[in-house]
Amino acid sequence: MQLIFLLICFNYTNLSRVEEFVALWTGAVIVTISSRSTLTKFVFENNFILFMGTVSYSFYLIHYPVLMYIDQLELGETTSFIFGLALTLIFSAMTFKLVEEPSVKFAKTITELFRKS
Repeated sequence: MQLIFLLICFNYTNLSRVEEFVALWTGAVIVTISSRSTLTKFVFENNFILFMGTVSYSFYLIHYPVLMYIDQLELGETTSFIFGLALTLIFSAMTFKLVEEPSVKFAKTITELFRKS
């Protein structure tokens, strides 16, 4: 059913044939893996994957400055990668806990105050 919907949507887009093909197969993969198989649960309900989904925006914001700092240290390629990944994960988790969570909580509080008034 979902694939039929995707096919109908593609008739009303300006995508090239290659883009349509990629989008269609991506949709097919998503539909296929949305079933509750053991492999799907293992991949998508894995604690590390859930953690990465939680801190992904912080990771995106933090990774570039960390990589630029690591680049200045002139470590080896593998060492730079491991050290950079570790630092990015640590700073991303800290940013999420110290900035994002309080900001969301504050926004919810403000929203509730405006709804009551």
